[in-house]
Amino acid sequence: MSYVRRTARLPIKLLALPLAAAIVAGCQGALPGGVSRAPASAIAPSALSRQPREGAPLPSWMRFRPMAGTGRVYVSMFNFTNVNEYAASNKKNAPPLCAIPNQHYVNGIGVDRSLNLWVPNANASGLGFTAVFAPSCGKQLFTIADKDGQPASVIFDRKGNAYVENIYGPPSNLLAGNVDVYKVKTRHKVAELTYKDPHTYIWSDEALDAGGDLFVIYSDIYNKGHVIEFPGAKAPAKSLPISVGFPGGLAFDSAGNLLVGNQDTAAVSVYAPPFTGSPSATFSLKAASVPCRFNATRKNLYCSDFTNSSVDVYAYAAANPGATKYLYSFNNGIPHNANNAGIALAPAPPN
Repeated sequence: MSYVRRTARLPIKLLALPLAAAIVAGCQGALPGGVSRAPASAIAPSALSRQPREGAPLPSWMRFRPMAGTGRVYVSMFNFTNVNEYAASNKKNAPPLCAIPNQHYVNGIGVDRSLNLWVPNANASGLGFTAVFAPSCGKQLFTIADKDGQPASVIFDRKGNAYVENIYGPPSNLLAGNVDVYKVKTRHKVAELTYKDPHTYIWSDEALDAGGDLFVIYSDIYNKGHVIEFPGAKAPAKSLPISVGFPGGLAFDSAGNLLVGNQDTAAVSVYAPPFTGSPSATFSLKAASVPCRFNATRKNLYCSDFTNSSVDVYAYAAANPGATKYLYSFNNGIPHNANNAGIALAPAPPN
């Protein structure tokens, strides 16, 4: 498979696209402009996809695996309909502890302070909804319909807000992405954050710093990455002098440094506040990954490696980011060409 470049905006009916796989040719049928689209049915013949319908009683003989260590890792797969849950310390490549079925065209995912999992689903209309599940593949608690874009990422602040990023927005906004802000408890939408730049196109990821400022990485119509900041998580946004190739993910380390992923080079650049200078360090990943997420201590960085259908784990120290070291991977339960474009840690690190 090889990278292809998008050169034109697409009609809304074609917007069920993965953050990672949208730039990969040969996995699905090609669309005008060289973009790939997921098949009409994302269900694939795997053991994990052949699960009972949601809400069906479990067999009396079934037992669940005990927790192996502390923490959890959730992995979404755009080309399949499961979100897998793993023990965070999975050095022996154990299979998923459980899986949530029937989730469609999922990119980024997130875990809130109650350890509930938020799963943005997309549909062929270019819109979608976010489904919220109790911990450990628990019951579905509620859904939030998205009326102004295709949801593709979700993060949370310490004030009880959820930030659902839309990879694309509605035609009225020239299809540029946006971020919808909801109160977690009431599910009420309290804000919609947009950026009025004519070259804005795909919004790839988002991150919050300790001060509550929201950062978004997006690609322009020429597939170049840019970072914008919403001070105090409020509009208007300001552009930062950070440019990369096709954008990957964003994350903040324990020292408040901003990690910016570049899919073209499979590397991560680290910027110190106020993020206006050159990178203080750069380190390479084993392969291109859209999001990378820290564990609660921010000492391990988990990257969803869609190239190899795996999760790659790295040792990271904020005092010396350039010395980031690969530790191990796991891929048990992530099928080939899954396009695993989302990853979330439970518990997530505090903002």
